Amino acid sequence: MRKLLFLGLGNPILSDDAVGIRVVDKIKSIMGDSNGIDFVTGSMAGLRILDVIQGYDELVIVDAIEKGGEPGTLYKIPIEDLESTLHLTSLHSINLVTAIELGRKMSLKIPKRISIYGIEVKDVVKFSEKMTPEVEESIPKNAEEIIRREV
Repeated sequence: MRKLLFLGLGNPILSDDAVGIRVVDKIKSIMGDSNGIDFVTGSMAGLRILDVIQGYDELVIVDAIEKGGEPGTLYKIPIEDLESTLHLTSLHSINLVTAIELGRKMSLKIPKRISIYGIEVKDVVKFSEKMTPEVEESIPKNAEEIIRREV
């Protein structure tokens, strides 16, 4: 049986930055307890991600993105489109791609299939637990679309 992890990233007190967390929470509420599927949400980056993702066969990441599109728009982002950190000056500057590459080089069991979804946001700087209406309203349809594509 496959082991799948839905990972919702963001900051729950920075308005729309919470969208990754909220979408994964919605996916979990729709799917319930599914055998072999786990759900993790939070603010994490760098090497800490390796602790969370290792041991899974498949990984679905959901996070906020700013591409200049309509707020609430769902994008599937190929991992190849993300850049690795070429010149590390600190371990704090390790991004997702670099962390995954490092995990594989360390022979950790990193998921073979990784899907990344970004949801267009409007405001990620205002301290608020409330999201903008456009992004808030997109949560159910984006959760359903991700389930349709990934499960």
